[in-house]
Amino acid sequence: MNILLWSSQGAGPHYHGPGMAAWRMYSTVKKGEARVELMHALSAQEPSEVWQRCTYVGPISSARPVRSSLTIANALRYIQQNKNSIDVLHGLTGFLPTVVLGAASQRFGIPGIVKVAARGDEVGNA
Repeated sequence: MNILLWSSQGAGPHYHGPGMAAWRMYSTVKKGEARVELMHALSAQEPSEVWQRCTYVGPISSARPVRSSLTIANALRYIQQNKNSIDVLHGLTGFLPTVVLGAASQRFGIPGIVKVAARGDEVGNA
């Protein structure tokens, strides 16, 4: 199975609750069971053996909505160009960029799963 993990804040042992939880979960996957790629918007993302590939698509910031929109467009383009090698999109946090990518992945024929973790903060509670 080929999993594309989307995390705007990256994922790994650095502190970001959902990103750390995903890193821990995927670090238990045995070689050959699944291929996990991280697509993210964190310029300081550190490499990890957990990710078979780590793709930076640009920054996301509520203070720079136009730049963030371009980053989301980069992520959408990446998903579309690689749709034949992605079995599922796993999105962390239920904020708009993740929901957009999850919905788009389904239009490309890729099941999208979005983890909503912060009740009252994310769109899943709207």
